[in-house]
Amino acid sequence: EQWAHGTAAMTALIQALMRKVKKGWRPERTIIFCSWGGTMFGKIGSYEWAEDLKKVLQRNAVAYVNLHDPIRGEGILYSIASPSVQQLATEVTKNYKFTCLRPEKCMESNASSIQMQGDSDYFINHLGVPALQFSYQDSAMLETASFLSEAVFPVSSTIPTKLDSSFRLHESITKLTGEAILQIASKPVLPFNALDIALEVQKNLQDDPHNVGNLLKVAYALRESAELFQSDEMRPANDPKERAPARIRMLNDILQSLEKNFLVSGVPPGFYRWKHIGTVMRWGD
Repeated sequence: EQWAHGTAAMTALIQALMRKVKKGWRPERTIIFCSWGGTMFGKIGSYEWAEDLKKVLQRNAVAYVNLHDPIRGEGILYSIASPSVQQLATEVTKNYKFTCLRPEKCMESNASSIQMQGDSDYFINHLGVPALQFSYQDSAMLETASFLSEAVFPVSSTIPTKLDSSFRLHESITKLTGEAILQIASKPVLPFNALDIALEVQKNLQDDPHNVGNLLKVAYALRESAELFQSDEMRPANDPKERAPARIRMLNDILQSLEKNFLVSGVPPGFYRWKHIGTVMRWGD
Protein backbone atom coordinates (compact mmCIF):
# COMPACT_ATOMS: atom_id res chain seq x y z
CA GLU A 1 0.00 0.00 0.00
CA GLN A 2 2.96 2.34 -0.40
CA TRP A 3 1.15 4.08 -3.27
CA ALA A 4 -1.17 5.48 -0.62
CA HIS A 5 1.66 7.42 1.03
CA GLY A 6 2.90 9.42 -1.95
CA THR A 7 4.72 6.84 -4.07
CA ALA A 8 2.08 6.88 -6.82
CA ALA A 9 2.20 10.67 -7.07
CA MET A 10 5.99 10.71 -7.13
CA THR A 11 6.15 8.01 -9.81
CA ALA A 12 3.65 9.86 -12.03
CA LEU A 13 5.55 13.12 -11.52
CA ILE A 14 8.87 11.55 -12.53
CA GLN A 15 7.27 10.08 -15.65
CA ALA A 16 5.84 13.49 -16.62
CA LEU A 17 9.16 15.26 -16.11
CA MET A 18 11.04 12.63 -18.10
CA ARG A 19 8.71 13.21 -21.04
CA LYS A 20 9.69 16.88 -20.92
CA VAL A 21 13.38 15.94 -20.70
CA LYS A 22 13.09 13.72 -23.79
CA LYS A 23 11.71 16.73 -25.67
CA GLY A 24 14.79 18.75 -24.78
CA TRP A 25 13.69 20.55 -21.61
CA ARG A 26 16.30 21.08 -18.89
CA PRO A 27 15.70 22.71 -15.49
CA GLU A 28 17.80 25.63 -14.30
CA ARG A 29 18.27 23.83 -10.97
CA THR A 30 18.77 20.16 -10.15
CA ILE A 31 15.69 18.19 -9.05
CA ILE A 32 16.35 15.24 -6.72
CA PHE A 33 13.61 12.71 -5.89
CA CYS A 34 13.99 10.92 -2.56
CA SER A 35 12.05 7.96 -1.18
CA TRP A 36 12.76 7.70 2.52
CA GLY A 37 12.84 4.72 4.84
CA GLY A 38 12.08 4.75 8.55
CA THR A 39 9.73 7.73 8.48
CA MET A 40 7.47 6.28 11.17
CA PHE A 41 10.45 5.48 13.40
CA GLY A 42 11.88 8.95 13.91
CA LYS A 43 12.42 9.84 10.24
CA ILE A 44 15.61 7.77 10.23
CA GLY A 45 16.18 7.74 6.47
CA SER A 46 15.93 11.48 5.84
CA TYR A 47 17.92 12.37 8.96
CA GLU A 48 20.83 10.07 8.09
CA TRP A 49 20.94 11.16 4.45
CA ALA A 50 20.75 14.86 5.26
CA GLU A 51 23.32 14.58 8.06
CA ASP A 52 25.78 12.87 5.71
CA LEU A 53 25.29 15.61 3.10
CA LYS A 54 24.72 18.49 5.50
CA LYS A 55 27.43 20.81 4.13
CA VAL A 56 26.38 20.19 0.52
CA LEU A 57 22.71 20.78 1.34
CA GLN A 58 23.43 23.94 3.35
CA ARG A 59 25.32 25.33 0.39
CA ASN A 60 23.09 24.20 -2.49
CA ALA A 61 19.59 23.10 -1.37
CA VAL A 62 16.90 25.57 -2.43
CA ALA A 63 13.58 23.99 -1.33
CA TYR A 64 12.02 20.75 -0.15
CA VAL A 65 8.67 19.72 -1.66
CA ASN A 66 6.93 17.12 0.47
CA LEU A 67 4.74 14.29 -0.86
CA HIS A 68 4.31 12.40 2.38
CA ASP A 69 0.83 10.85 2.76
CA PRO A 70 -0.98 13.43 0.56
CA ILE A 71 -4.48 11.90 0.82
CA ARG A 72 -5.77 12.13 4.39
CA GLY A 73 -9.35 13.12 3.63
CA GLU A 74 -11.62 14.25 0.83
CA GLY A 75 -12.95 17.65 1.81
CA ILE A 76 -10.18 20.25 1.77
CA LEU A 77 -7.15 20.88 -0.38
CA TYR A 78 -4.67 22.03 2.22
CA SER A 79 -1.38 23.82 1.52
CA ILE A 80 1.37 23.90 4.14
CA ALA A 81 4.41 26.02 3.36
CA SER A 82 7.31 27.80 4.97
CA PRO A 83 6.74 31.58 5.03
CA SER A 84 8.99 32.33 2.05
CA VAL A 85 7.07 29.96 -0.25
CA GLN A 86 3.52 30.59 0.99
CA GLN A 87 2.83 32.93 -1.91
CA LEU A 88 4.07 30.32 -4.39
CA ALA A 89 1.79 27.66 -2.88
CA THR A 90 -1.20 30.03 -2.98
CA GLU A 91 -0.58 31.04 -6.59
CA VAL A 92 -0.22 27.42 -7.70
CA THR A 93 -3.57 26.46 -6.17
CA LYS A 94 -5.32 29.52 -7.61
CA ASN A 95 -4.11 28.71 -11.13
CA TYR A 96 -5.29 25.10 -11.00
CA LYS A 97 -8.88 23.81 -10.85
CA PHE A 98 -8.39 21.20 -8.19
CA THR A 99 -10.64 18.23 -7.49
CA CYS A 100 -12.79 17.54 -4.43
CA LEU A 101 -14.85 14.40 -4.06
CA ARG A 102 -17.41 16.46 -2.14
CA PRO A 103 -17.36 19.93 -3.73
CA GLU A 104 -19.72 21.42 -1.16
CA LYS A 105 -16.99 20.92 1.45
CA CYS A 106 -14.17 22.11 -0.76
CA MET A 107 -12.82 25.47 0.35
CA GLU A 108 -10.39 27.90 -1.21
CA SER A 109 -6.90 26.88 -0.24
CA ASN A 110 -4.66 29.32 1.62
CA ALA A 111 -1.15 28.33 2.60
CA SER A 112 -0.47 27.78 6.29
CA SER A 113 2.93 27.68 7.97
CA ILE A 114 2.17 25.10 10.67
CA GLN A 115 4.59 22.21 11.09
CA MET A 116 4.10 19.61 8.35
CA GLN A 117 4.36 15.88 8.88
CA GLY A 118 6.77 13.58 7.09
CA ASP A 119 10.44 13.98 6.36
CA SER A 120 10.62 17.74 5.89
CA ASP A 121 11.63 18.29 9.53
CA TYR A 122 15.39 18.15 9.09
CA PHE A 123 15.32 20.40 6.04
CA ILE A 124 13.17 23.06 7.72
CA ASN A 125 14.45 23.03 11.28
CA HIS A 126 18.11 22.06 10.89
CA LEU A 127 19.06 23.36 7.44
CA GLY A 128 16.70 26.33 7.11
CA VAL A 129 15.45 25.08 3.74
CA PRO A 130 11.88 26.19 2.95
CA ALA A 131 9.36 23.42 2.35
CA LEU A 132 5.84 23.08 1.01
CA GLN A 133 3.22 20.38 0.65
CA PHE A 134 -0.23 19.94 -0.88
CA SER A 135 -2.61 17.42 0.64
CA TYR A 136 -6.30 16.56 0.87
CA GLN A 137 -7.69 16.44 4.39
CA ASP A 138 -10.96 16.65 6.26
CA SER A 139 -11.66 19.58 8.56
CA ALA A 140 -11.91 17.22 11.54
CA MET A 141 -8.36 16.02 10.87
CA LEU A 142 -7.12 19.60 10.63
CA GLU A 143 -8.58 20.36 14.05
CA THR A 144 -6.68 17.45 15.58
CA ALA A 145 -3.49 17.84 13.54
CA SER A 146 -0.29 17.28 15.48
CA PHE A 147 3.38 17.82 14.74
CA LEU A 148 4.25 14.70 16.73
CA SER A 149 5.48 11.62 14.93
CA GLU A 150 3.06 9.43 13.03
CA ALA A 151 4.49 6.59 15.09
CA VAL A 152 2.63 8.06 18.08
CA PHE A 153 -0.57 8.97 16.23
CA PRO A 154 -0.58 6.76 13.12
CA VAL A 155 -2.99 7.43 10.27
CA SER A 156 -4.73 4.36 8.90
CA SER A 157 -3.05 3.24 5.67
CA THR A 158 -6.45 2.25 4.26
CA ILE A 159 -7.81 5.83 4.26
CA PRO A 160 -6.36 6.79 0.85
CA THR A 161 -7.51 3.46 -0.60
CA LYS A 162 -11.10 4.08 0.48
CA LEU A 163 -11.16 7.74 -0.49
CA ASP A 164 -9.38 7.80 -3.82
CA SER A 165 -9.62 4.48 -5.60
CA SER A 166 -9.94 6.37 -8.91
CA PHE A 167 -6.73 8.37 -8.18
CA ARG A 168 -8.47 11.68 -8.94
CA LEU A 169 -7.15 13.32 -5.80
CA HIS A 170 -3.69 11.86 -6.38
CA GLU A 171 -3.77 13.36 -9.88
CA SER A 172 -4.56 16.81 -8.49
CA ILE A 173 -1.77 16.58 -5.90
CA THR A 174 0.70 15.45 -8.56
CA LYS A 175 -0.16 18.37 -10.85
CA LEU A 176 0.02 20.94 -8.06
CA THR A 177 3.30 19.54 -6.75
CA GLY A 178 4.73 19.35 -10.24
CA GLU A 179 3.85 22.97 -10.99
CA ALA A 180 5.50 24.13 -7.76
CA ILE A 181 8.64 22.12 -8.55
CA LEU A 182 8.79 23.47 -12.11
CA GLN A 183 8.56 27.06 -10.91
CA ILE A 184 11.28 26.57 -8.28
CA ALA A 185 13.54 24.70 -10.72
CA SER A 186 13.00 26.89 -13.79
CA LYS A 187 12.43 30.54 -12.89
CA PRO A 188 15.49 32.78 -13.28
CA VAL A 189 14.74 34.37 -9.89
CA LEU A 190 13.63 32.00 -7.14
CA PRO A 191 9.88 32.45 -6.50
CA PHE A 192 10.40 33.19 -2.80
CA ASN A 193 8.87 36.06 -0.86
CA ALA A 194 10.96 37.87 1.74
CA LEU A 195 8.04 40.02 2.86
CA ASP A 196 6.00 37.00 3.95
CA ILE A 197 8.75 36.03 6.40
CA ALA A 198 8.69 39.49 7.95
CA LEU A 199 4.88 39.42 8.15
CA GLU A 200 4.97 35.99 9.81
CA VAL A 201 7.40 37.23 12.46
CA GLN A 202 5.36 40.38 13.05
CA LYS A 203 2.07 38.46 13.30
CA ASN A 204 3.44 36.00 15.85
CA LEU A 205 4.87 38.79 17.98
CA GLN A 206 1.61 40.72 17.87
CA ASP A 207 -0.26 37.60 19.01
CA ASP A 208 2.15 37.02 21.90
CA PRO A 209 0.53 38.06 25.23
CA HIS A 210 3.93 38.79 26.79
CA ASN A 211 5.74 42.10 26.63
CA VAL A 212 7.61 42.03 23.32
CA GLY A 213 7.73 45.77 22.60
CA ASN A 214 11.39 45.90 21.59
CA LEU A 215 11.11 42.79 19.47
CA LEU A 216 8.05 44.23 17.76
CA LYS A 217 10.03 47.35 16.81
CA VAL A 218 12.67 45.12 15.25
CA ALA A 219 9.92 43.22 13.42
CA TYR A 220 8.55 46.47 11.95
CA ALA A 221 12.06 47.39 10.76
CA LEU A 222 12.43 43.93 9.25
CA ARG A 223 9.16 44.40 7.40
CA GLU A 224 10.30 47.74 5.96
CA SER A 225 13.59 46.22 4.78
CA ALA A 226 11.74 43.25 3.28
CA GLU A 227 9.41 45.57 1.38
CA LEU A 228 12.36 47.42 -0.14
CA PHE A 229 14.07 44.17 -1.05
CA GLN A 230 10.87 42.76 -2.50
CA SER A 231 10.44 45.71 -4.85
CA ASP A 232 14.06 45.38 -5.95
CA GLU A 233 13.65 41.63 -6.42
CA MET A 234 10.55 41.86 -8.59
CA ARG A 235 12.18 43.93 -11.35
CA PRO A 236 14.49 41.19 -12.66
CA ALA A 237 11.82 38.60 -11.96
CA ASN A 238 9.40 40.38 -14.31
CA ASP A 239 11.68 42.20 -16.75
CA PRO A 240 14.27 40.22 -18.76
CA LYS A 241 16.22 43.44 -19.39
CA GLU A 242 16.99 43.62 -15.66
CA ARG A 243 18.51 40.13 -15.55
CA ALA A 244 22.21 40.80 -15.48
CA PRO A 245 23.86 37.48 -14.47
CA ALA A 246 25.64 38.98 -11.47
CA ARG A 247 22.43 40.55 -10.18
CA ILE A 248 20.43 37.34 -10.64
CA ARG A 249 23.09 35.36 -8.79
CA MET A 250 23.14 37.87 -5.93
CA LEU A 251 19.33 37.84 -5.61
CA ASN A 252 19.13 34.05 -5.66
CA ASP A 253 21.87 33.73 -3.05
CA ILE A 254 19.91 36.06 -0.76
CA LEU A 255 16.59 34.32 -1.40
CA GLN A 256 18.13 30.90 -0.83
CA SER A 257 19.46 32.01 2.56
CA LEU A 258 16.37 33.86 3.80
CA GLU A 259 15.08 31.22 6.19
CA LYS A 260 18.55 30.10 7.25
CA ASN A 261 18.82 33.44 9.03
CA PHE A 262 16.00 32.37 11.37
CA LEU A 263 17.60 29.20 12.69
CA VAL A 264 18.43 29.35 16.38
CA SER A 265 21.50 27.64 17.81
CA GLY A 266 19.84 26.66 21.09
CA VAL A 267 16.31 25.32 21.39
CA PRO A 268 14.26 27.15 24.07
CA PRO A 269 13.14 25.14 27.13
CA GLY A 270 10.11 23.01 26.37
CA PHE A 271 10.80 22.77 22.64
CA TYR A 272 12.29 19.52 21.42
CA ARG A 273 14.22 19.70 18.14
CA TRP A 274 12.10 22.44 16.53
CA LYS A 275 14.71 25.04 15.70
CA HIS A 276 13.14 27.33 13.13
CA ILE A 277 12.13 30.56 14.82
CA GLY A 278 8.82 30.80 12.95
CA THR A 279 7.88 27.40 14.31
CA VAL A 280 9.09 28.15 17.82
CA MET A 281 7.09 31.36 17.95
CA ARG A 282 3.98 29.76 16.52
CA TRP A 283 3.98 26.91 19.01
CA GLY A 284 5.20 29.08 21.90
CA ASP A 285 1.69 29.83 23.15
